[in-house]
Amino acid sequence: MFRADHLNDTDTVAAIAGGLLGAAYGASAVPVRWRALLHGWPGMTARGLVGLASAIYRGGEPDQFDFTYPGSPVGTVARHPYDDGVVLGGIGVLRRLPADVDAVVSLCRVADDDVPVGMPHVEVRLIDRLDTDENRHLNFVLLDAARAVEQLRREGRTVLVHCVGT
Repeated sequence: MFRADHLNDTDTVAAIAGGLLGAAYGASAVPVRWRALLHGWPGMTARGLVGLASAIYRGGEPDQFDFTYPGSPVGTVARHPYDDGVVLGGIGVLRRLPADVDAVVSLCRVADDDVPVGMPHVEVRLIDRLDTDENRHLNFVLLDAARAVEQLRREGRTVLVHCVGT
C-alpha cells in the first residue's frame, strides 16, 4: 500500500486527490469539513484559494458579480422555531450581525467585506435556479450544510444561517 506520509509528500497527494474530486464532481462535492482544513500560502484561507481558482477560470478577468443583490429583501431575520441558537436571515443580517451570533453559514455568495472576522464561516454553494447543472449534488450540499450547522451548535455557537433573502 502506498503511504504518502512516509515520503513527506502528504500535502501533494491530498492536493491531487482534492483536485480530482473537484474536477470529476464539481466544487460542491468537496465536504465542508475538508474545506475548513484547507490553507495555502501564508495567510491564504480556503476562501482565498477558491477565489484564486475562480480568477484562473475567468482568465484573470475581474468577478462581475453584483454582491449588493439589488431588489432582494436582505434584512429579514428570525430565530429558528425549534432552536433559538440558530438565527435565520437574509444577507443584510450578515452585514449587521446580532450580538450573540458567533458563527455563520452562508447559502449564497458573499463579498470579501461581508466575511466575518474572527469566527467560523462556512460557505455553501446554492443557486436559485431550477437548472440541475446549477445545483450539482444538491442533496449532498444541503445535508453537508445541515451537518455544519449541527457541528457548530455542538460547539455551543449561535449560528446565523443566511441566504440573499428569506
